[in-house]
Formats: sequence, C-alpha cells, structure tokens
Amino acid sequence: MVCAPAIQTRMFIKPGAACDIPENRSMFPTATRAPARQEVAIIVKILYNFSNLGLKVQRFMEKPGKTKQLFFLTIFIGLILVFFAAVEIVLRAVGYGYSTEPFVKPRNMPEVYIENTQFANKYFSRKVDFSVFNNRSIFDVKKPKNFLRGFMIGESSAQGYPFESNHSFGKIAEVILDNLGKYEHVEIMNLGFSGLSSYYLKDTAKKLLKYEPDFILIYAGHNEYYGEIGEAAGGTPLTKNVYLALKEWKVFQLIFDVVYKLTYKKDDSKTLMAAKYNKIKLPQNSALDKRVALQFIENLDSILKEYSVRKIPVVVIEPVYNLYDMPPFAGGKDTENLAFIQKYKSVFQSGDRAQMKALFKERLSHKEYDSNANIVYLDALYQQNLSGVSALSNLIAAKDMDVIPFRTRSGLIQELRDYYQEKTNTYKNLYYIPLFSVLTNRYGEKVLGNQIFIDHLHFNMKGQLAVGKIVTEKVEEIFNFNPEQKQKAEKLFQGESSLLTGMGYLPVYEMIAYGSIKDILNDAPYKSMLIPYVFDNFPLLKNEILNNEELMKLIVKDAKQKGGSAFRLVRIVENYYFKREDLKKYYQHLIAGAMLYPGSFLPYYSLALFFSASSKNENLAKDFFTKAYLLSDKKKDIYKDFEFYFKSDAQKIK
Repeated sequence: MVCAPAIQTRMFIKPGAACDIPENRSMFPTATRAPARQEVAIIVKILYNFSNLGLKVQRFMEKPGKTKQLFFLTIFIGLILVFFAAVEIVLRAVGYGYSTEPFVKPRNMPEVYIENTQFANKYFSRKVDFSVFNNRSIFDVKKPKNFLRGFMIGESSAQGYPFESNHSFGKIAEVILDNLGKYEHVEIMNLGFSGLSSYYLKDTAKKLLKYEPDFILIYAGHNEYYGEIGEAAGGTPLTKNVYLALKEWKVFQLIFDVVYKLTYKKDDSKTLMAAKYNKIKLPQNSALDKRVALQFIENLDSILKEYSVRKIPVVVIEPVYNLYDMPPFAGGKDTENLAFIQKYKSVFQSGDRAQMKALFKERLSHKEYDSNANIVYLDALYQQNLSGVSALSNLIAAKDMDVIPFRTRSGLIQELRDYYQEKTNTYKNLYYIPLFSVLTNRYGEKVLGNQIFIDHLHFNMKGQLAVGKIVTEKVEEIFNFNPEQKQKAEKLFQGESSLLTGMGYLPVYEMIAYGSIKDILNDAPYKSMLIPYVFDNFPLLKNEILNNEELMKLIVKDAKQKGGSAFRLVRIVENYYFKREDLKKYYQHLIAGAMLYPGSFLPYYSLALFFSASSKNENLAKDFFTKAYLLSDKKKDIYKDFEFYFKSDAQKIK
C-alpha cells in the first residue's frame, strides 16, 4: 500500500512530500477598463448632482446669506452621508461585494487564515472570479514561536506565471529555508497578481501588517505603464489613491460595477496582456518616464515608512527582463522604416558576413535610424556577430525605445538603485537585491535571454531556481543563518530535480504552464512584431506525458470534444494512473494538489477518499475528511462520505 506523506506539519501538507486544479486559468478580465480617473469623475458627478434636493440647494446657495448657505449645505451633505451609510449597511447585510482583506478565516476553522480569493477585485475595474488561485496559502492566525513568516507581493513574475504560484521562486526559497533547521517552520505566502501596479503594492503591504510578517519580498516594476491603476489607465496619484480608498466600501463597489457596465467595450483578446496593451503605444519620453518612475518610488517609500517603524525587513528585488532573445514589440516610425528593417533582418538571418558588414556600414551612415527600437536591436545582433563585443548597451537601448513598454525602462531601474543608495541609512530595514548585476556576474550577460526567461520577462523554471537561490541567500543574510545551514542550502539546490519533485512540480503542471505561454505568443502584441520572438524554451523535466501515446490521445480527444482546460488535463492524468493501478503516481498527483492549493478543501477530500480504501490508513483518512469538511464550510456530500466510511466518528465533526 502507498505510504503516508513523507513530510507533514500540523494540519496541512507542506512541500517536501509530492486534486484539483482550478477550471479556468484565464481568470482576468479581457475587456478594456474604464480608467480610474473616469470612474472617480463619475462618482463625483453622482455625489454633486444627488437628487433634486441637490439642485435646489445649489440654487439657494446663490442667494445672499452665509448662515443659510452653511445651514443648507450641512443638511445636504448630511443627507448624502446618511443615504450612503444606509445603502452601505443594506449591502453588507445582504452580502453584496467582496472583502478587501488579503486573507480570511474559514467560518469553521477560525484558528487559520486562508487566501481571500476575491480580494484582488479591489484593484481591477470589474468583479472577477479569482477562485482560480483556489487558496494557494494557509497559515496560523497566531504565529507559533520559532516560526519565520514572510510574504511575497508583486506582479505576474512574483506570482510565478506561467507556473503555479507555489512553484515560484518565492516558494522555492521557502522550501529550502524550511529545511535548514534554524526555524521550526519557514513560510512565504505568495500574493503576486498579474497586471497590477505599485499602487497595489502600497495598499496590500499595509494590510499585511496584521498578519505578523517577519519580512516581505517585493518584485515589481514592469506594470507601471500598462498595469491596473498604471499610467495607461489615466488619472493622477491623488485620483488613484481616492479610487482605492472608495473601493473599500460596498456602496462604491456597486457604483463602480454599474460604471463598468455602462462603459464596457467588448474585446476579443484572449489574454490579459493583449487586453492591457489595447493598442496603446507609449513612446520613450523623458517627462513621462520620470513621472512613472517617481510614482513607483513614492509608493515603495510609503511601504518602507510603515515597515521601518516596526523594524520589519523589506527586501526589494530589482526587476529584470529578457534582452538577448527578446526583440522590441514595436519601434517608433516602424512603417516608415519597414523596408530597411526587413532587409536588415533578412541579411542577418542569411548569415552572409560580407553582406552583413556592408549593410551594417550603410546603416551607421543613417542617423535617422538611431531612434527605432527594431533597428537598434538588430544593431546589437550585428555588432555581436561581426566583432564579438558585448551588445548589452544596445539591447538595453532597444528595450527602452520599445513603444509598448511591458519591460520596465531603465529610468525606473536607475531611480530604484538611487533610492536604495539614498535611503539605506534612513531605513535600516531596507534590503536590496540588484538582480541584474547578481545574475550577470554569476552566469554571464547572456543569462538575460531564453536561458532563464520563458518570454519577455517571466522566468522559466531554470530562472525560478536561479532567483530562488538568490532570494534564499538574502534571507539567510538578514536572519543570520550559520555557515553549516548555508552549506546545506547549497546542497539542496544542487539536487534541483528532487527539490522540484518534492514541491509537486510534475509534468502535468509543466504542460499547463507551456500552454499558457503559447496563448500569449499567439496574441497581441506578440503577433504583430516585425522581428518575431523565437521561442526555444524546452521543459525542464523529461516529460513522461508527452512521450505516452495512449495518454496523449486521451488529452487530445478531450481538447477536441470539450475544449480542454487545466482542470480537465490534471483529471485526465490522475484518472489514467488510477485506472492502471499506478497508485504511486496517482498518490503523487494528489499530494501535489494539496501542496499547490493548501487552503482548498478539494485536495484533502481526494486524499480522504484515497486513504479510505485502506484499513491501514484510517487515521489519515479521518484527518483529511475533517480538513476537507471544515474548509468546505461543511458540505453535506463530504459528511455523507465520511459517515459512509466511519459512521462512529462522523458525529464528532458534524
């Protein structure tokens, strides 16, 4: 019979041992959003013109008599406040809207926090079902002694996209640190979300203080132009902060829902990236780029002020991007320069060095080409091929000239570095990881290519491991891990295959990740690039599913008949192993589900049913049934199954 989990703490599965996956990975809105500025303006207009009484007061105010003006103004404002307070009370009573807290206590398990899967709605322009994350975190309300607790906040790269959040570099650091013996337990909860800007960071970081963090990790900077509440959304820092403050209230959640429906524009884009881009181009502009960079720094500084008072370490990780293998999405005056770009690209691809030298010499005589991102990117390739010298400066210049800046521009990076140098003595709790220099010094300049990236800025699994190691080293430094513990960490990283398997990183999840990237590469702005991105990433694992013809036929058949999904793919693989009585692999997938979604009842329910089949594992079955039942808010079906297998014990949890 299959053995119990190799590593299990308190109530829940933790990485180190190896179910259900959310149905829909495309959980983000793909419609064009109403800018925060427009939404706030509509709210102000509603307040100003509230009821006929407002118009009457407005006319009365034009008449002489300051006492009367003040009296009626007070009554008018009071009536507005009473009205909105009454609506707020009613909406809360009927359960409208969503909680804006990152974590909530399950009704039947008040001793733990699980992720509030709807909390990110505060930062999006319409209510979205974020249950795709399916509770990726769970932790004790009262932090036990000798526990080290951290939180990761940031955008899609911090989230781990396209991989599961609990396969990200933050989780890799957690698993290593947890096995070094300094603390009874190390936990790093991932609160990264795709498409969010630094306004989300500032707002969320302050909310995290109530959960007793020992440190937080911040990896962000790429979404300041196109992210929610970013530059392309419009508005000023004031209107954006007002927007977020208003969304704490149910009544304004309702108003914003109505505003969104009135301003909704259908968008056929398949991905969040395409929806955020929405054909908006933002050419390099010193004033614009400076403003964006300073807003990012102001939001970061707001976090440091709060955490400095409490002496909680804040680790800021410098954002990096794919330079060597990622051409610009678009350049300025691409249409005017199209003929030369195509010729320049074609000659390079031919590999004819004589033609390359002649054309490169011709190109250098045309200064008008110096401001086109695509041409400057090709300059770097020519320079590297013909002379063998570093092309890094031209690659960075081409990235900065990209008029679709999904990769953060150098101005923000420099402001971030300057901020650290300036504030390092002011904020003793500020720690900085200069990721660009650490990676290039450790692995060489060309590491900033497909070697560690799976697209323009998201890490492949090699990249997740590399950054996870760097983050681990920084946490070891901050919390004074001893040399023996650091040496143990080095050995654990050397066994990367065992590490990943122990985290539940299985072939099926790798397939899901690569499928997500395929969707991005087939949509805007990738599909309109003049110099196409060459995707040459390959799975890290020897993917046994891809090499199994029988299993692949089942997967392809399901995709044709039912459209396929991440949830269905995992189910097909699990059922395949179960029907063939390969219980070891079947169990491995069930455990992986519990590690990926430890706050969901579903994986525990599957494990309960699995162990119920064996009289030798009754205690484990009862334990998993109990967890599933309580986390599910006492679903009747789970109780009935529990009663069927263990009738004498069922009343204890009812």
